[in-house]
Amino acid sequence: MDRKDIQDKRRDSAKTRGENWLRQNAQNLAERTFGEEFYQLAVANKMSLRYQQSLVITLDDLTVTIELDYADEDGTIPLGIFFEEGTKDHWIEPVEKEVLHWVQDGKSFFSTGHQVTGIQPTWIIQQTIENAMPKFKQEIQTGLERFYDETSFKWQEGGE
Repeated sequence: MDRKDIQDKRRDSAKTRGENWLRQNAQNLAERTFGEEFYQLAVANKMSLRYQQSLVITLDDLTVTIELDYADEDGTIPLGIFFEEGTKDHWIEPVEKEVLHWVQDGKSFFSTGHQVTGIQPTWIIQQTIENAMPKFKQEIQTGLERFYDETSFKWQEGGE
């Protein structure tokens, strides 16, 4: 096999090698870029620690999925959407008990039902994607360029 054959095979395998590099590194890059941005926005919006730790980033082949795993205690009501998009003022009342109970500023409160102010939207997920996507793309590009440079075929003369 001569130099041209080797260079042709190396060039032909570049796409596959790049995709393999992406499969091995995209998860980590997504967690670093999107995860850090999400955390900073969650802290800035004074979200709970459980919310701050609720971002789930998965990789399926070459598709990155970002989800918010933030639900009620039973896991049946996705609370994250309420914080993301907000809610209107609405009536709440007990479902399983006769009264609602909560503690605020060290005092206990009880209610058989009452009007509550809606939640203001935070748009944290939307902002996370908008803010972190350029950095994620740049990290992918820089990483691939470094990978191709480090793994490029370097022909050395006189080694025969």
